[in-house]
Amino acid sequence: MASEQTCYPVELPFDRPFAFDMRHLLDPPAGKHGFLTARGDGHFYFEDGVQARFWGTNLAGGMGAFLTHSQAERIADVLASVGCNMIRFHAFDNTARELAVIAHGDDSRHLNAERLDELDYMIYQLKQRGIYTYMDLLDYRIWKPGDGLPETEQLNWAGKPACMFNKRMIELQKEYATQLFDHVNPYTGLRWPDDPAIAVVETTNENTFFWQQWRDLPPYYRNELKAAWNRWLLERYGDRDGLKAAWTNYQGECALLPDEDPADGTVRMPDVLRAWYNLPNTDRAYSDPLTSPARCNDATLLFYEWERAYHATMRDHLKSLGVRVPITACVTNFVPADLKAVAEELDFISNGMYFDHPDWSACPIGAGYRMARLEDQPELRNTGIHAAIAWPSLSKVAGKPMIVREWNMPWPNQYRSEAMLQMAAYACLQDWDGLLFYGIGGALREPSRQLGFFTSFNDPDHWSQFPLAAQLFLRRDVRAAEVALDVGHSNVDTYYAGTAWRDDPSRMAAYVLRTQKRFFDEAYEGDADVVANAGASASGDYSSARRAFLKADNGALDLHDQRVDRAALAARHQPGLRFRTKLIRDLHIRNDFDNPWIRFEGMGYDNHQFLRSMDPGILISSLPEGAEPIGTFEDMCLGYIDDRRLVIPGLCVIDRGYARREPREWFLTGRLLLDAMNHWGLIEVTHKDIDLGRLPSTTGELLRDFKRGILTIDTPRFQAAIGFIGGQEIALGNLVLQMDTPHCVVALTSQDDKPIAVSSELLLATIGHSVNTGETVRDNLIYDLGRPPILYRPPTGTVKIQGSWGSNVVSVQACAPLGEPLYPISAQIEGLRLNLVLEPQGPVAFYRIAIGPR
Repeated sequence: MASEQTCYPVELPFDRPFAFDMRHLLDPPAGKHGFLTARGDGHFYFEDGVQARFWGTNLAGGMGAFLTHSQAERIADVLASVGCNMIRFHAFDNTARELAVIAHGDDSRHLNAERLDELDYMIYQLKQRGIYTYMDLLDYRIWKPGDGLPETEQLNWAGKPACMFNKRMIELQKEYATQLFDHVNPYTGLRWPDDPAIAVVETTNENTFFWQQWRDLPPYYRNELKAAWNRWLLERYGDRDGLKAAWTNYQGECALLPDEDPADGTVRMPDVLRAWYNLPNTDRAYSDPLTSPARCNDATLLFYEWERAYHATMRDHLKSLGVRVPITACVTNFVPADLKAVAEELDFISNGMYFDHPDWSACPIGAGYRMARLEDQPELRNTGIHAAIAWPSLSKVAGKPMIVREWNMPWPNQYRSEAMLQMAAYACLQDWDGLLFYGIGGALREPSRQLGFFTSFNDPDHWSQFPLAAQLFLRRDVRAAEVALDVGHSNVDTYYAGTAWRDDPSRMAAYVLRTQKRFFDEAYEGDADVVANAGASASGDYSSARRAFLKADNGALDLHDQRVDRAALAARHQPGLRFRTKLIRDLHIRNDFDNPWIRFEGMGYDNHQFLRSMDPGILISSLPEGAEPIGTFEDMCLGYIDDRRLVIPGLCVIDRGYARREPREWFLTGRLLLDAMNHWGLIEVTHKDIDLGRLPSTTGELLRDFKRGILTIDTPRFQAAIGFIGGQEIALGNLVLQMDTPHCVVALTSQDDKPIAVSSELLLATIGHSVNTGETVRDNLIYDLGRPPILYRPPTGTVKIQGSWGSNVVSVQACAPLGEPLYPISAQIEGLRLNLVLEPQGPVAFYRIAIGPR
């Protein structure tokens, strides 16, 4: 058998179509079903009622978005062949690059006619093949002195976030949108707004007050922001006395400093990013001018109002130009105020996911050989909130479609092959509406012959799986979960700055069932199977919920901590409860009841104790009839469960030590949620599955084993094992694997849309690992990017496929990473089982299996 270290040079030309043609997944021409719409059920539909789902990639920057006409024709063919039905044109406004739709000059107000022609022609070619366009507007525009803006030389890309509040910048954005959408594409004969092939529009990319630090803006814009902040405070609170009264908490502490007065414009702006990203509430003094809860919460509310106004302004302008398709803006995944602003003004949610994104800022160039820092860890062993599925799940909002418009696990992470099929499978489980990989390449005009961070057209680890993932997602091979979880956000939860989002139940539940956020004022009115409150405050009325998981990471009942009672949430939903509580100055108990040993028996853990605080403790004697206590200590308990509610008001005291980003005990919130849903008969999963290191989906088709680092997909038409699958037998419905290669991907899919058991054409993918020649990664640093050729190591092992072979002839062809045939291999049939010994004698990535009569 070939050594697992045997590598073969490969070259995947950017303009060579995939041999296993996936064009049947497309429905050309794009736009034939009318304009795209977003409905209140949270999905896209065309005008004729056909539901839409999008799988695609990005053409980014000048070298990717602007191609010659001949290149556009060839790349459109390639994209159709891999099952791509949407392309996002990204960063084509970047005049820092050689090629941009904005002409180079003293201002950024004129379009480059040649580049616009190339863009129009590409849209036309894509349309003919059934590929829709996702159009960006503000990405990396460079403001110029001729734009009539002050201090342009000090502005960052697009002037973010000043471009969301500076009136001149907004007018310039509207002017640019008019130039693009009011012109006629000479190849389609249509204005952009009149072409249903341009399916969605993104007004601004990665732009929010919670992404960019306002303190990094040039002085003019900082002063403009501070003046507007003070005017807003004055309008909201009347005068300094009104603001002082509002910013005084239940203990009499005041967040307004003696030298501050909104009438004089002297109230300092807080460090909102630090409050949302890094600081638990216990580390934030109420009077701190940078991170005070009252100050940060009001700034969050103000930023929400500004963002909402910006979204409405850009939406209304686009609609005045005749735009009929859904509109979005890309904001943060986790700040609820950001998401709420988009959800209330725009049509769908757009987000991103990068696992192990290269970090250039953390690694100075120095001697010139350290190009970036990376973790180089397997994603399938990651249990954090930044994992591939947990992170984008934070953005799903009830009633709004969602497209993950950028996602990747980039080179040179050696485990990046884990990403492609995983994202497609869980997007099916979550019933998301689109996935756009980032990216096919940013240099297609002059394509590279070696692997790059986001240049994936020549990377077998990614690109060879792309058409299989397209088939999996667009064919809906994995069923959507029927059980749904809402994460409820009251008004106070939405604007209360803090790190409570790190405990979002979606972090774990997204691998098991469907999850989404739901915003409301005070009373939850959703219809999910279960709602878990966000816990950023003790506010919210969940009495109408079918079932609810209620906790209070924070005891505040308003944005200024004037009313604080962590027990209020529990008492509101069960008035007879009695508590033993002791609050200290910063709302969070660090030490109470002599550090009791809190015992968990069956819920969350089996016979497990924590030496932690308990605030508030619920007297067991006051529990409602039929309720079971959880986390007991003498005559008290941390919470209880009954037939409708799991209530643990002080869960956060145990769930994490507030000074840490990750919980001390592995995500007790998620463990209890799964146990509660099992208790209510909704799912079969419990904390015992977590202890075994596994998270099965409610559909029974997906199993994520985070201890072993393995994902299995098991459906009638698509079966796969991904990750550290070597050295063991893995049995799926029709597929049994015994791989020798420690880490790889093996996937079996039906090519005629029939179940694998009766299919007459199967495709077996075996994806190993690729590197550049001479590529060197050591101690999480890239020391050498390497050079061509790309070296590909195919996996070895044995595969057994169960099917209805009968007296048919079975032929097996070994194929290259783009599907080209290499050589036939012999296949042995024993009864209903086809046995294959994989001993690749070249860069084999696929085995084409054809079954036919003799």
